[in-house]
Amino acid sequence: MLARLSRMRIQYASDLHLEMSGPVAFGALLRPVAPVLVLAGDVGRPDRPGYLEMLRWAARSWDHVVVVAGNHELYNSCDARRWRYKPAGEIQTAEERLEGCAMAAQAAGANVHFLERQRVDIHGWAFLGCTLWSEVAESSEAATINDYRLIAVSPDKPATPADTTAWHRRDRAWLQEALAVCAEEEQPVVVVTHHLPSYELIAARYADSPLNSAFASECDDLIRPPVRGWIAGHTHVGTTRIMGGDIQVGVNPRGYLGETGTGYCRELFMDLARPTSGGGGSSTADPLLRAASAEVTS
Repeated sequence: MLARLSRMRIQYASDLHLEMSGPVAFGALLRPVAPVLVLAGDVGRPDRPGYLEMLRWAARSWDHVVVVAGNHELYNSCDARRWRYKPAGEIQTAEERLEGCAMAAQAAGANVHFLERQRVDIHGWAFLGCTLWSEVAESSEAATINDYRLIAVSPDKPATPADTTAWHRRDRAWLQEALAVCAEEEQPVVVVTHHLPSYELIAARYADSPLNSAFASECDDLIRPPVRGWIAGHTHVGTTRIMGGDIQVGVNPRGYLGETGTGYCRELFMDLARPTSGGGGSSTADPLLRAASAEVTS
């Protein structure tokens, strides 16, 4: 049986965008400083070698690696207007892209956990993972983003705002139910999503952007116990916050190759405490044991 830790240290990053880079020295992107690494989406494309190579390197460098998909994992290589000219099988649907992510995680090692509305328990802490798509109105400027030209729901049909809104509602409903189960079990929770769970996490310089509904949603009501930490991505401006009383929320995006101003840190981590019976955090850390195994559940 795995020991139940009163504290959990988690290193985290997002938006590495390996699909836009050439060969990468992964050690230049991340330096291990915690037993668990969370990659909160937009790591790269699962049909390109860098994605699997990154996960294999991470599997050797951390005890556990928790991964969710971002929107870029689902991208095809060309605009929907050109799909009809591509060979059969070259255009992959969103579901096929997600299967590719799961297969890469499985190939990388037993300690790599790709979560798509799934839970993995590590030393008595529940990690809940999903993309948490957002609600985008068909008539909004956000409906013009690349998601609706590069993500396929079938080989000849691109995703629409109605699709991603349905995905958001599905993700939110699953997350709400999973949190209720964890609350009954008195299990501390770390939530991992790609999209932001609150508009409060939008950087000040983008406060008035008409695209914000493609980046965040109003899930502030879910940032509450039993959640102890929430890790997200998608925005390319890093932030750390305390929300919902004492819940740590972190975003640590690398951004596109050559992009500046993201605030990325290759050693960023959060140190979380299991609540005591009185409701506060524990002040005494257990040794951070090296992990052995974990079980993923839907």
